[in-house]
Amino acid sequence: MNRFHTSLLTLLAVSVCSFSFAQERHNEYGKNVLAIAAIAITDQGVGFGLSYERSLDSRGMFSFYLPVAYSFQVQEDYYWSPGVYNQTEYMMYAYPGVKIYPTGAFGKVRYGIGPSLVVGAGEQYDDNYYSVDPYIYPPQPGINAPRYVSRFVLGAIINNSLNINPTERLYLGMELGLGVTYMNKWGNWNGRTEPLAQAAFRIGYRF
Repeated sequence: MNRFHTSLLTLLAVSVCSFSFAQERHNEYGKNVLAIAAIAITDQGVGFGLSYERSLDSRGMFSFYLPVAYSFQVQEDYYWSPGVYNQTEYMMYAYPGVKIYPTGAFGKVRYGIGPSLVVGAGEQYDDNYYSVDPYIYPPQPGINAPRYVSRFVLGAIINNSLNINPTERLYLGMELGLGVTYMNKWGNWNGRTEPLAQAAFRIGYRF
């Protein structure tokens, strides 16, 4: 065996070892991420949430992603004394979708983008409802009487995310999603198309 063959075999061995080491390093990053969002912002206010992510291939280029968020805001009723009859609106959202990582999900810093379905349900405060006033006795019809109505939202967003993995187990994530509603139902009334938004800072465990 001449020197050229020896050098070629040595180079091949080093390449195989490097590839194996890289694969082992990738394998040290778990394919599952369970995280909490201490701060979650939606089009309906501020709240908190949870998320689960599962890589679908060996490099982590494609992932199934399921965040959920609970958000609320205080609606001030100006038909009465401002600041007295403040009402809290709330919504529960689920965003099932996929994430696409152009350079794979396993590494210190990774960017991901992908579409998500938006399903939301909760209660909204309708201050334009006219009926019997529950605060006046005897009741007088035709006076503004705000009430809660159920709300259901169906739509889609595009999520942009930045994942930071300080270690193979610790996960930090920031994301922003923008989209629109396909269905926006208030009580028995189908509302107009409205913008959707969500943002969150997440901390979690990769396994």
